[in-house]
Amino acid sequence: MVKVCAFAFVLLAASFLGGCGLEPSDTGERAPDELREFHTVALPLVAPCTVNVEGFGEVDIEEDYIANVVACENGNAPPEALKAQALQARSFLYYKLFVAKVTTIRNSQADQVYKCSYTTASERHFEAARATRGQFASWNNHIVATFYVAGARPANPDSGEPIVACNGAGGADTTNTERWVTYNWGKSGCGIKMTPLGWVPADCNSNPHNRGCASQNGQACLANRGMGYEDMMRNYYGADIVLERSTGACGGPFVPPYEPTVHDTFCASSGVDGSL
Repeated sequence: MVKVCAFAFVLLAASFLGGCGLEPSDTGERAPDELREFHTVALPLVAPCTVNVEGFGEVDIEEDYIANVVACENGNAPPEALKAQALQARSFLYYKLFVAKVTTIRNSQADQVYKCSYTTASERHFEAARATRGQFASWNNHIVATFYVAGARPANPDSGEPIVACNGAGGADTTNTERWVTYNWGKSGCGIKMTPLGWVPADCNSNPHNRGCASQNGQACLANRGMGYEDMMRNYYGADIVLERSTGACGGPFVPPYEPTVHDTFCASSGVDGSL
């Protein structure tokens, strides 16, 4: 069954459908917005706790929003690809909130799909959100707009080096989105390829937020070949992107809830504080 879902894009003039890593559909041409002035954001970034999602109100970013975007956008992917999707969803969200200065995120292909009719977030999606809690991509101290699309299905996913085998060139491109994907393994600075989904200036420093576009089908292939999500990010967005951690109460790594030990239980029941 074909499932339709959205993929992230930044300030585009036309709406379109992107990839779930299954058989997503593409419904139209895309054109980059010509906005060429960006709000400056100081890093490290203090993480927002909630986001206003159109039709849903304030939603907890780390406990709700990220996991549900992962489920709707690429929910059937292997665990490492889900982590890449979680990081991309968060980085794109931060871009929208801090750089584009929007106040409401749309639950559609116009931004990212948060709630969809074909699936709901499960533990594996929440685990991807927890594993990458607070993480986002930056380049030269600028938040990266982490574009991602379905991309083509690699033609020979099990042969040769993973970077080559999981390239979508020559594969089935049922969504017609491979043209937006960039392969930037080992590239850096202005040597990377920017995606035409965003503004591509003559000097890449004029738009430091556009560092390329990932393929969801490619990420699933790389995960199946044993690649971690950090290297997946470098494969599509360049070797010199930095995986940052936002700070504050709603950023940083996941801290599991404290579980009392046998020692704690004994001390509590006996009135002993455990100190020496």
